[in-house]
Amino acid sequence: MNSCLITTNEKSIYKRQISEEYIASNNLTPVATLAILSKSSNLEIKLAVAENRSTSLCTLLEMARDNDADLRFTMAENANLPIAVLTVLSEDDNPYISCRAQHTLGLIRRGRRTSETNVISITSTAHGAAHRGFRRFIQTLTRIAKVC
Repeated sequence: MNSCLITTNEKSIYKRQISEEYIASNNLTPVATLAILSKSSNLEIKLAVAENRSTSLCTLLEMARDNDADLRFTMAENANLPIAVLTVLSEDDNPYISCRAQHTLGLIRRGRRTSETNVISITSTAHGAAHRGFRRFIQTLTRIAKVC
């Protein structure tokens, strides 16, 4: 699109959207801000919030019940979401969403959740008590992340 044809108001709206997407995707963004951004009318902003690892479980659960089927379907494909959120999506009235969430849950059960798999595989190379302690620490953090 030719920038000469874009009005000043359209430019400011575009810049604001880009800024909100950046904030929504930033892992350092406060949880309360992510909760506010999750209610945006813009799908890209909502998707950025859904993919942000700092987004609270409560916000993700609310987003899993959003009216936007595209948002719910994209969330159902994300194996990094908490199991609770994927379970809610697997019970969605939309068969495409529920099927996709069930598929993602199946991948996780078979050990294809990349972030956890990578952390555990790194720890498996350690030895002795340090190995057991560090692995237990990582597993505890993983359980806490699933609860929160």
